[in-house]
Amino acid sequence: YHQLLERHNIRMLSITDNIHSDDMMDSDFLIFAFPTYHCAPSVSMISFIERMPFFRRPIKAFVFTTYGLYSGNAIRIFAKLAKKKNIVTVSYSDYRAPATDGTLLVPPFKFMYTYENGIQKRIRYDIEQIEKLVYQDHSPEHIPSFKLYTLLNLPNKYLGKWYKPTIRIVEVHCIKCNKCINHCPHA
Repeated sequence: YHQLLERHNIRMLSITDNIHSDDMMDSDFLIFAFPTYHCAPSVSMISFIERMPFFRRPIKAFVFTTYGLYSGNAIRIFAKLAKKKNIVTVSYSDYRAPATDGTLLVPPFKFMYTYENGIQKRIRYDIEQIEKLVYQDHSPEHIPSFKLYTLLNLPNKYLGKWYKPTIRIVEVHCIKCNKCINHCPHA
């Protein structure tokens, strides 16, 4: 996505930035990114979209999420919340990436620490789609359908909210940045 940011006048925001700024309200296109936790958007991202102001005119958006096992209804949930702010999800994508919630609940399986095959090609494709969508006059709303399999995750979701595991460091994957400890949603 950095290539896209370099070619266009695009500003990155963090969930800690001032979301009521005038330049954000004058945006033509938004890109949202967040991790999936238990088949839903992260709590911090839900809080972020709920704090956003209502846009005076519809704003197109591309939404993507990362997930360990399944993205579930994460994009659907987020797109419906964004719609309440007059943000229209015109495209979305999900990428299997190192899991942040599942690795706390299960033994360290190798696939939980790797990106999906061909992820760079998928990201390049998505960047091309975003560039086309930015300049289209009319782009229809595109919200994913409900995924029934997420009902099977409900016990795991509630267990994940109540269970407070101790953080275990997998030395071969650790880069000693302490982000996992400082920003752990389960701590």
